[in-house]
Amino acid sequence: MPNKIETENHFKNIFDNLNHKIDITFLRMETYDSKNISKSYLLKNYEIANNISFDNFDRFICTGSPVETMPFEAVSYWKELINIFKSIGYYDIKSYYICWGAQAVLYYRYGIKKVSLKNKKFGIYDYKISGINPDNFYFSNDKITIPVSRYTESIGQQIKDHPSLNVLFDSKEQGICMLENNLLNEVYNFNHFEYDTMTLKNEYLRDVKKNIPIQIPENYFPNNDLSRMPKNNWTKNAISFFNNWFVDKN
Repeated sequence: MPNKIETENHFKNIFDNLNHKIDITFLRMETYDSKNISKSYLLKNYEIANNISFDNFDRFICTGSPVETMPFEAVSYWKELINIFKSIGYYDIKSYYICWGAQAVLYYRYGIKKVSLKNKKFGIYDYKISGINPDNFYFSNDKITIPVSRYTESIGQQIKDHPSLNVLFDSKEQGICMLENNLLNEVYNFNHFEYDTMTLKNEYLRDVKKNIPIQIPENYFPNNDLSRMPKNNWTKNAISFFNNWFVDKN
């Protein structure tokens, strides 16, 4: 979570619209001090893995992190994160991994490598259900729309070649969006259902302010006009996904 409170609110807002009552426990890394939030806030609102019993939880979500251009092993909390991945597997907790979190667990479990993109993949894109494995348990249609904000991507051919991984949604132009491993009860999404309407705009303005080269997010502002309100056509997909994800498959 590059902005923890914002990400917390993303999930809280979605979960408030589900058919299920969700109790959330936020986890933080013991081996890393966040630079974007106070220590007192973390101590009050976050637990560390060593202080909880994973067998008390029936779902686990791993968010992204602004370290995607770094080698996995160079991330300061990599070993601690691996221990969390091991605990999730040991207790067979149904889990959902997002963006860098998905890249990280795919690298740890299967050796799937990531590569840098020439330009940041940034905008709102459509993905279709995979023709290889047309499993549509999570959605009511065969196309989803979702925000994307990434400088890297996991190598698609390595994913498709792995016998344990099933691609759920992809795009000829944008690559793989979502995949799963049914045996491990894991879903991996390289993109961001949880974003609210203004998240991409805020990311764009943040990068412009920092003089980071960035293009206007594609398919987001009407007519690429920053003064106009973006149309949110993805939160309905987020609600559909999580409503079904909190139900076990037969």
